[in-house]
Amino acid sequence: MNSMQDKKICIITSVHKYNDRRILDKEAISLLNNGYEIDLIAPEGKDFKYRGINIVGIPKLPKLMRPVNWLRIIKICISKRYSIIHFHDPDLLFVGLFFKIFTNSNVIYDVHENYAVRLFANRDNWFFRIIRWSVDTFEHFAARIIRNIIVVEKHMRNRFNNYKCHTLLLPNFARAGSFRTVQIPKKDYTKRVIIHTGTLMAVRGSLVMAEIVKKVTDVDPTIQFKFVRNFLSDHEETLLMEKIRYLQIEKQFQFIDWVPPDKLLNILIAVSYTHLRAHETSLHLVCRLLLE
Repeated sequence: MNSMQDKKICIITSVHKYNDRRILDKEAISLLNNGYEIDLIAPEGKDFKYRGINIVGIPKLPKLMRPVNWLRIIKICISKRYSIIHFHDPDLLFVGLFFKIFTNSNVIYDVHENYAVRLFANRDNWFFRIIRWSVDTFEHFAARIIRNIIVVEKHMRNRFNNYKCHTLLLPNFARAGSFRTVQIPKKDYTKRVIIHTGTLMAVRGSLVMAEIVKKVTDVDPTIQFKFVRNFLSDHEETLLMEKIRYLQIEKQFQFIDWVPPDKLLNILIAVSYTHLRAHETSLHLVCRLLLE
């Protein structure tokens, strides 16, 4: 790449916030710091600039309405003629295929997880198995055409390598530099707190976590559980709140407000105690704590 046109990159998400840590910090800002011009299309509803990155807002629509946004995204990308189109969500495979097939653009599919396994994971009958098989088959087909894939785990890299794709592993770890400016207060903490910072959804263990909170606090009521109020959807929130009421753990299952990723570490330090842990996967978090 040797011209300014060659350095124009578009990153697209139809689901995540513009300041999603992986999308914004690990990718967009890293590319910006290496001399690339970045447009980030995200469901923000308005255009603005953030730390030198052009945020291009599209409406946040329900799943069945997202094809309307595909047309918006295609129109934006055609008008600006990006050298690379980098998208994050499986519904955008249609957009990626459009640009790869009809314009021969450089397209990258960033795969955050195994979507076919996650989809309707709490429902297992022939109908939903067919849906999951269809999603997996379509993703397989699209990946073979797009070819350029970024993944977060080794087993996903192996999967897409089997599809003859060019696959890059980009693990979703925190940057070491994020901790350099944090001052840990010098206090003698005595309380034990477990804090969960990830998205709350059944397939990631939110309902099992409620059962764990019940069992742990029945044995030791001094242990506190705190969860960032960050649900994948209203349906996921309803499922968890019904479980919490059923187990009668409204006081033990405490919520704290969601904050932007760049402020999260300060929140963790503010509530940190001797046995604080923060992790995306609730089951691993609790099991590790209880086994120590």
